[in-house]
Parts: sequence; structure tokens; C-alpha cells
Amino acid sequence: SLSFYNKWNKLQPSILLGDWTYEFIIKERLKRKHIEDTNFSHLFQIIKITKDLVSIGIPAYKATYLKEAIDSVLNQTYTKFELIIVNDKSPENIEEIISTYNDKRIRYYKNEDNLGKTSIVLNWNKCLSYANGDFFVLLCDDDIMLPNFIATMLGLVKSHPQCNVFKTRTLLIDSKTNTNIGKSPLFPKYETFADFLSNTIIGKENIQYGIFYRTQHIQQLGGYQIYPAGYYADDASILLFCNNNGIASTEESLIVIGKVKITFLQAHVG
Repeated sequence: SLSFYNKWNKLQPSILLGDWTYEFIIKERLKRKHIEDTNFSHLFQIIKITKDLVSIGIPAYKATYLKEAIDSVLNQTYTKFELIIVNDKSPENIEEIISTYNDKRIRYYKNEDNLGKTSIVLNWNKCLSYANGDFFVLLCDDDIMLPNFIATMLGLVKSHPQCNVFKTRTLLIDSKTNTNIGKSPLFPKYETFADFLSNTIIGKENIQYGIFYRTQHIQQLGGYQIYPAGYYADDASILLFCNNNGIASTEESLIVIGKVKITFLQAHVG
């Protein structure tokens, strides 16, 4: 049942283990919590379904390029994900766009009040609160993921199992000419917290884009750091999240930022 799944979801381990170890840990934790359900074969199926699930959150307010953002997620080569879209009480036609999709991986929510008037970070954390996956990433409502984004990030997870934070480079598109006008800086494949802090201070990029996290790690740290209007919240958050285990990065540019047009999507996504 859904209620039983929710109980399990709150108890899931913070690290990826083999299926047998997962089953043993969950059994023991359920016993300690006095949860009455002996159907462990059913539980084991839930574990297999949800293991390595990736949660993608879109904090939605602008409608202009929302469809392109959603399509870029649905076009991922790795298909085991949930797409969480949280409408921050936008006056634009967000719901009309969502209604055109019939994909069970899309989960849509609408805030009763506009959180962005206080800080856009509140809606980032609202997206995070709905996440069921082992991993979490935010995607702005006017950006896109290239098709191998998730698969590449999971490759980083495998090669850097000590990390909780994983990063891709970004590609910047000029909204008027629809052309590539640059990439974010190339960082080392792995950096300690101190090295990353130094590179961020002397660096030239907004580090909000394309950050892939272990969900439970950032939830345990309280989610994204809330600053008025969101200024510096992304910088402060990622520095908090990578404090103990550093950050792993890919050389590829897999997130497109700027005002993406359909012709660019056709050329790069198919």
C-alpha cells in the first residue's frame, strides 16, 4: 500500500548497497519501528523499483520554455526517474502545458501561495520535499538537459562513490541568435571542499546549474539554504553539501542555459 511505502521511504539507507543487504536492513529497521507488515517479498519489490531512482525537480513559474524543459527530461536515455513540477502559483499557463502530457513519471503540484515573493529557494525545497529518488537535481523552467545527462551523472556516482555532489558543465545559448556563445569553466574531475571553494571564489560562473545530489544527504542538511530573493543561495547550498566529501565533475556540457528555442532542441535532442 502507499502508506506502507511511505513508511519504508522514510527509513531507506543513505548509501547504495546490494539487494540482499537492502532487504536485511529494511527488515531490521521495520522491526525496530514496530511496523506491522510481514510481506517482505512485496517490500523487496518496492526496493528494486525505487533503487537508483532519480528525482528531477522543476520549480515552475515561467511558461515560455517550460515545454522544452519537460521534453528534455522525458528524452533522457536513462528512464528510471520521476519529474516533479511545482507551480509556484504562476499567473501563466503552467497547468495548460502540463495537461498535454500523459506520462506517469510526471508529478505535478501547485502551491497555494507564491513562495517566490519571499525567496525562490522555498520552491526549490518544496520540489526536494516531494522527491522519492536516491538522487536529486533541479532544472530551471527555461533550461534543458541534454539526453545523456542522467546517465553521465550516474557514471560519476559510480566512479566517485565517496561524493554526495556531482556537477556538469553548462552550455550558454544566445536567445536572439540561437547560437552557442560559451561554456562554463572546466573544473577538475574531483575537488576537495577547499579546492572547490577556492575555484568558486576566483571563478566566473553561477554554480546553480546541473548539480546532481544524493537526495538523503541534502535533505539531512536541511535542503537548500534560504537567502532573501534567492541571492547566493545556490553558492551557499552547494558549498554546504560538498563540505565533507568534495565534488566530482564531468568535462561534458550537459545542461543548456539561456532561452532555448525549438530549433536548438531539434539539433541536439532529436
